[in-house]
Amino acid sequence: MDAPMSPAPVPPLGLADGIGIAVLGDVVIVLDIHRNRYSLIRGDAASVLAAAAAGNPVNPDSPDARALRFHHWLAPAGTPPGPWFNPGELPKAEASVLEGGDPPGWPRAIDFRIAAICLKTRLDLRFRPLSRILRGLSMNWRGRSMADLVAAARQFDRGRRHTPFTPRCLPDALAFLRFARARGHAAHLVFGVKLHPFEAHCWAQSGGLVLTDPLDRIRRFVPVLAV
Repeated sequence: MDAPMSPAPVPPLGLADGIGIAVLGDVVIVLDIHRNRYSLIRGDAASVLAAAAAGNPVNPDSPDARALRFHHWLAPAGTPPGPWFNPGELPKAEASVLEGGDPPGWPRAIDFRIAAICLKTRLDLRFRPLSRILRGLSMNWRGRSMADLVAAARQFDRGRRHTPFTPRCLPDALAFLRFARARGHAAHLVFGVKLHPFEAHCWAQSGGLVLTDPLDRIRRFVPVLAV
């Protein structure tokens, strides 16, 4: 009689595509880009998520690991990560291009182009899934200098202030990212969170330089995911 076949081993687990976490004391904040939603997790499930994000072994047969796979927050390690990455790979923010920003002055031709980018970004966020928008961002770095990127960030900030739109972090930072990457600049969109009270925020950053916010505001948040 043939011996019964043993089940195939479950591969090691890591964070699934489009999932980021921030460990804040004894809780974990999860950002699910596909659902455009933040969740607060405690207890053993939080420990499992933190271990998976750090590349530490996770028992795939544990009830918490099974539940997290059911929610599509964990997946077999080595799954293609998509355009997102652990923001811990970015240097800590140490400066901002917007400290002592220039006054907007009179509108120029570039300001109208910036206004059009801001409008299109707001419409896209209203009618298209966030994950699809982020996957469509240009990745065509062209080796532009940091001085050029700083000039582009200040130019965008001046143009943004000429628009009639209420400032909002996601559409504004995403519009800047489109503006910068279309010009070959290496910039990233960073999502961050804080507790007491809970608040989420996002901004553009290159290396340790913040491109769309004052530094003091950014320092209140713990990065959870970047793209």
